Amino acid sequence: MILLILIVAAIMFIYFNIIPGKRHTSIAWLSLIVTILCVVGIVEHDYNHWGMKTETTSSTNTLVSSATPRLPILLYQPLGNGTEKVYLYKTGQLQKKPKSIKLRVVLV
Repeated sequence: MILLILIVAAIMFIYFNIIPGKRHTSIAWLSLIVTILCVVGIVEHDYNHWGMKTETTSSTNTLVSSATPRLPILLYQPLGNGTEKVYLYKTGQLQKKPKSIKLRVVLV
């Protein structure tokens, strides 16, 4: 919508500057102001992300062992040079293939 207003205001500014008339100068200035406001609004929205906010969600799930249900261990695979770990887990007994995620494990 803002792009449509910008295009119309720019066309009006050009049109009313080319064709002479009684009130064409005031309409040209008004359309120039609208064009500038549209450009400033687009740039500010790009830098400040108007209307957007950061949302953080967290959830707690009970995990099932990815090896066997009787052995309560959490498996991991080293990633890259071994400093990072990718943990394998299941969220239920009926899940066939374990999921993988990079976790920060907090021991309590």
